[in-house]
Amino acid sequence: MKRHNADDGILDTVIAIAKSAYRVDDIPRIKHVKNDLLRLFAGDYADYQGCDTFYHDLEHTIQVINPFAQIIDGWNKSGKQPAISSRNFELGLVAVMLHDTGYIKLTGDNDGTGGKYTFVHIERSISFARAYLSASGFAQEEITSVCNMIRCTGVDDRADIIAFSSEEERICGYALATADFIGQMAAKNYISKLPHLYQEFREGYEYEGLEKLREKGSFIFESAEALMQNTPFFYDTVVQSKFREMGYLGEYIKYHMPDKEDYYTTAIENNLARLRSQLAKKKAD
Repeated sequence: MKRHNADDGILDTVIAIAKSAYRVDDIPRIKHVKNDLLRLFAGDYADYQGCDTFYHDLEHTIQVINPFAQIIDGWNKSGKQPAISSRNFELGLVAVMLHDTGYIKLTGDNDGTGGKYTFVHIERSISFARAYLSASGFAQEEITSVCNMIRCTGVDDRADIIAFSSEEERICGYALATADFIGQMAAKNYISKLPHLYQEFREGYEYEGLEKLREKGSFIFESAEALMQNTPFFYDTVVQSKFREMGYLGEYIKYHMPDKEDYYTTAIENNLARLRSQLAKKKAD
């Protein structure tokens, strides 16, 4: 398991935006949550074992931080209303860091890996967030906001029925869901990690039961190869539908870095092209 130091640059983009956009010189609560996140995933957090999944791991959570921060900064720079306050920017980042804590197993939970919680991990993440943030001194309304934002990351869940407390909160939740997709799918190692994603799905199938999952309309893949073959379709239909439902907030990244190409879209398209090529070559062989 790769370990990260407390000062290894994970929050560099966040710190830069906090200074330039909000005139904030320090982000102590975000740093506190980040340091606890590192401990949790490393197995140094009381009552938890640490991360034993290889797709929804610490690397995945870190991949979501920058695109979320860039979306919010771009939203504000575009002049869209309502402007996102420093408080909601902070709560959104807390939600980013806690959104997949539901994969972490408690001490004594020795059956399988955290992948078995694939289809219930959002509720588990919310439960962890409620307990953790309460113990960390966050106000109840802040905790509710973070949990609402985390709920947006459910692929099958309708984000439009979440009882957001404000329009800012909704935008931050949608930005988290958008960053969750583009952060992972634009990563250089996305294709090589897909078999690990299937292993998590397979454990989830066994834990929840296939009949129950089919009734809920969950995706069922027979193999890692089937998951990989369906990934371009998943992006073109399910992900794009989710983006349309939320309004594609990824487009606001261009206001954060106007001199650069649409990095995430380009990287995703390149990954999917490589995946299609690999699958075609394998079929031809």
